[in-house]
Amino acid sequence: MGQQVPTGRLRVDVPAAFGRRHILPTLLELAARHAGIELAVTFTDRTVNLVEEGIDLAVRIGALNNDADLVARQLGTQRLLICAAPAYLARRGTPQVREELTAHDCIVGWRRQGPAVWLLREADGTSTEQAIRVRHALRDGEAMLAATVAGAGLCQLPTWLIDAHLASGQLLPVLQQHAGGEMPIHAVWPATRYVKPRLRAAIDALVALAAAPNSVFHPAP
Repeated sequence: MGQQVPTGRLRVDVPAAFGRRHILPTLLELAARHAGIELAVTFTDRTVNLVEEGIDLAVRIGALNNDADLVARQLGTQRLLICAAPAYLARRGTPQVREELTAHDCIVGWRRQGPAVWLLREADGTSTEQAIRVRHALRDGEAMLAATVAGAGLCQLPTWLIDAHLASGQLLPVLQQHAGGEMPIHAVWPATRYVKPRLRAAIDALVALAAAPNSVFHPAP
């Protein structure tokens, strides 16, 4: 039975803003319940190699690559909304159709390659990609939010990050007919025949967090 007690160092990698706000509190609660667990948590929006970097568990937002070395469990989805500060819209105008995004200053997360696109929801519920014009590329969600509030451009951000700013009027929704594009949220860990008790406890804690009433994780499809 002693071997089933969660103990040892748990190495976890999470997205910067989402991880600090919504994952870290659950990990700290887990460590408080199990005195033998030691946390080593990194906050980054880059895709780390779990096996090479010795990561036990990661939370990833967005489509996953087909990697036979990893196991993934979808926790939910992140809903997206295009928004801007009133000052920016007063200066540049409010886009009415999706094609106008190629003529506006857009703020995106840091990208190493590939075209910049936003996911827009269509009337039939499907999501399609829309090319945009990038003015600023920033490393994490908090920085993107700050730039948007400062009037630096349009940005597509998750609702969990901007709800308060929308309610206060600091940010205004744009192209609401295309709001609701979604990105999956997964827990990911290296494939192994034996899942250590500390890893199993962490996975179970994240699943419970995602299923809790009023969770920021919208239910997985």
